[in-house]
Amino acid sequence: MSTRTALAACIVVALLLAPGDPGAQTAAQRVEHGRRLVEANCADCAGATRRGLEEGIAELERALAEGHADDIAAYRLIVAALNVLRLVHAAPDSPEQEAIYARQRATYARLLARVPDDAEAHRAYALSLDASRPEEQIRHLRRAMELADHERAAQDRRALVRILAAAGRTTEHAALAAEAACRPSRFAGEVVHGQAFERSLDEHLVFRLAPTGHPANPPGWTIEVRHRGMAGPEELSWAVTPPYRFWNPRYLDTSYGWSARDAVAAHRREFGFVTTAAEYRTAADAVRKLLWPADLPAPELEAARRALDSVRRASGTLTIIDSRVTPGADGRIDWLRFELVVCLPAPP
Repeated sequence: MSTRTALAACIVVALLLAPGDPGAQTAAQRVEHGRRLVEANCADCAGATRRGLEEGIAELERALAEGHADDIAAYRLIVAALNVLRLVHAAPDSPEQEAIYARQRATYARLLARVPDDAEAHRAYALSLDASRPEEQIRHLRRAMELADHERAAQDRRALVRILAAAGRTTEHAALAAEAACRPSRFAGEVVHGQAFERSLDEHLVFRLAPTGHPANPPGWTIEVRHRGMAGPEELSWAVTPPYRFWNPRYLDTSYGWSARDAVAAHRREFGFVTTAAEYRTAADAVRKLLWPADLPAPELEAARRALDSVRRASGTLTIIDSRVTPGADGRIDWLRFELVVCLPAPP
């Protein structure tokens, strides 16, 4: 082999073995590189350095600036890394720590704008906040509870009880503490189109699937909880199961543009309910003020929000196990088999 040929071969090998130009990396490669750096420089990782963590954050931020498709995963990595940077590498109560904290909150805001119905994102944000921001903590933990499954919502509820106590929100704390100390029960059932299902929850409360087969109502059922001793038409779940306008998880029917197949595909239905006439009146009055505020002053509306939050409530999760539907434009739900888990608060 000639000297010139050997030299050319060496140059080719050197080029193949040399690290790539960072500027030539794709956004996906940047995210992968950033992920490895962040994971290698965690709070408890051996050999972790601040420089490595900051390089990982920078790589992820560059990937986002370049329009990386999976921006949600990148945002999650960044907020986790900023949390380590703030709590491990910055001096407590320093301007630097506050600046990192501001970056972290801003990144969470961007993440939540992308995934507003992600329970884990709301939960992680709430738990990353310090005690000086109780209102934000409470708001995001409540949202996580609404979105989470039954078991995870119970854990969020216990965390929220602690935050409410620390914030001095005694009325809400007492209501939620009673809710957290619930008495769970579970049963299964079946229901056929046009028929009602009814089951006692305790000596006072009755769970119902009320048929909505009248021409004025779409075919299916509405989840109800009623009190045996309560006079009048009061139903105990609507006032503590948002949303209050349009579709609601209590509707197992073809209302609001849902087909029968859509309705049974939404197989997990979570709802709240109150257990006494007094709690019902408090919740219903508060909801009506918030839905139709008219000329109510701001302090009265805030009092209504607080009153609604302070109402002691129970929770239920209905899971559709099997179903039969009749095809058609909207179709019809002919039969359901389901499981119900109910968590009743301890008696006041």
